[in-house]
Amino acid sequence: MTYADARPSVRKRENKGIALGAVMENSFASSEYAPDTRHTRSQMMYSIASIDLPLKYKHKIPISAGLTVEKQFGKHWGIETGAIYTLLRSDYQSGDYIREGRQELHYIGIPLSARYRFFNRKHFNLYVSAGPRMDFNIYGRRTDKSENQAFNATITNSAEENFHTETYTENIRDKHIQWSVHLKLGASYVITKHFGLYAEPAVSYFINNGNSDIANLWKDHPVTFSFHIGFRTAF
Repeated sequence: MTYADARPSVRKRENKGIALGAVMENSFASSEYAPDTRHTRSQMMYSIASIDLPLKYKHKIPISAGLTVEKQFGKHWGIETGAIYTLLRSDYQSGDYIREGRQELHYIGIPLSARYRFFNRKHFNLYVSAGPRMDFNIYGRRTDKSENQAFNATITNSAEENFHTETYTENIRDKHIQWSVHLKLGASYVITKHFGLYAEPAVSYFINNGNSDIANLWKDHPVTFSFHIGFRTAF
């Protein structure tokens, strides 16, 4: 008589958990002063001598940080989203140097990326991720300084030329959604069962959103390279 094996079959449990993460992003993109045909509204108020001169923008390196959440499907796949804050800063000046100013744009971005882990070890893995991101401009501000000329007649009928600086601040906002696509190659190191560090070099392409009134780095340099570092906690 043959007895059937009554031992239950053992299957390896797949990871279907959720990972929360925090990320800081340092972009390699910036620019020196470059001609631009856009003008600020304050230009019409303060710089009569520079009305017909285009502004030159110098874009600074963006500052980004945010939180992410990833749903993992098995050993290799995952879907990630979250919220990323980005500050875009630019200095501008007119060609005759009479006008200068500073611009700040604050964005909240929502990414959606698919991740594939192609190398897995106990404490180390490599992966690639790609997907789109929507950035919303939630606040913006320009601080404009213009140097105006004034002539005062003296008793001897000679003209004395004086300069004075006027400052004007205006709130601005780009109401168009800024779409972009991102490709990242990542490496993560698991320190404990629920905590790990990661680093990601990335390349991004920012699609023209159709608003030509506001200059920024993403519009003037749509292809950017960046480096992300952060940590993830899984449960």
